[in-house]
Amino acid sequence: MAAKLTYEDVQDLYRRYGPALLAYAASLLPDRGSSEDVLHQVFLSLLGKDELPAEARPYLFRAVRNRALNL
Repeated sequence: MAAKLTYEDVQDLYRRYGPALLAYAASLLPDRGSSEDVLHQVFLSLLGKDELPAEARPYLFRAVRNRALNL
């Protein structure tokens, strides 16, 4: 069984992809606050996951898009 993603793993992903994901969310939503909320929800949800797909970047962009559409 795979170990859960650690806080440090999620923090590293946030540093790597956070700015681009925020810009993407901002292109989908009417205001920056909503974009930040969506981004933070996606990263908080990662803390409960066992692992990410091999390609983390497309997964994260899809997760942001899905959260934005659900908002």
